[in-house]
Amino acid sequence: IFRHLEVWLTRDSFLKAVKKLITNEIISNIKKLQYAKITEKQAIYIINNVILTRAAYQMQSTYLTKHACLKVTNLYTNIVKQKARLSRSTPNSTLHHPSIYALNTLYDIQQQQQIRTLDRSIHSSDFDNSSFKIRLQQLQNAANSNQSIFLEQPIFPANESKTNTAQLIITL
Repeated sequence: IFRHLEVWLTRDSFLKAVKKLITNEIISNIKKLQYAKITEKQAIYIINNVILTRAAYQMQSTYLTKHACLKVTNLYTNIVKQKARLSRSTPNSTLHHPSIYALNTLYDIQQQQQIRTLDRSIHSSDFDNSSFKIRLQQLQNAANSNQSIFLEQPIFPANESKTNTAQLIITL
C-alpha cells in the first residue's frame, strides 16, 4: 500500500486496506468537529467543502460500500444535529434536504465522483486507444450478455463485480 498525490493505492484487488485508510481518515476529521466551538452552518460547510471533497478525491481509485458510506454519513449527521441542538429523533432527511441544511451524503458524493470519472474517461480524445476501452470490453464479455452494459443492469462474475470499473458501471 502506498500514497501518491494524496490518493491511497495498492495491488490488492479488494482494496480493503485502502478502504479502511480512507474511512479512518474521514472519521478522524469528522471527530475533530465534534468538540470544535462552531455553529451547525460552519460544520456543514467544513463537511461539504473540505472533508467530503477530499474524500471524493481519495476515492478516485476505489469505492466504499453503501453500508460503509451510510455509517460515516450517520456519524457526521449526528454531529450536525448536536451543533444545531436538534433532537436525535429529527429525520436525517431534514439535514440532507437541499433547501434546508443541504448536508451532502458520502454515498451521493462518491456516486457523483464515479460518474464524473466515467464521463471523462469515455469522452477523452484518445478513448479508442485507451486501456479503459479494453477494460469496458472485458466487462462486457464477462457479463455474458448481448445487451450493452450501459443500457441494462449487468450481472458480473464475483471477481469482476468488486473492481472499480465494474462499480462505475453499476453506479449508472
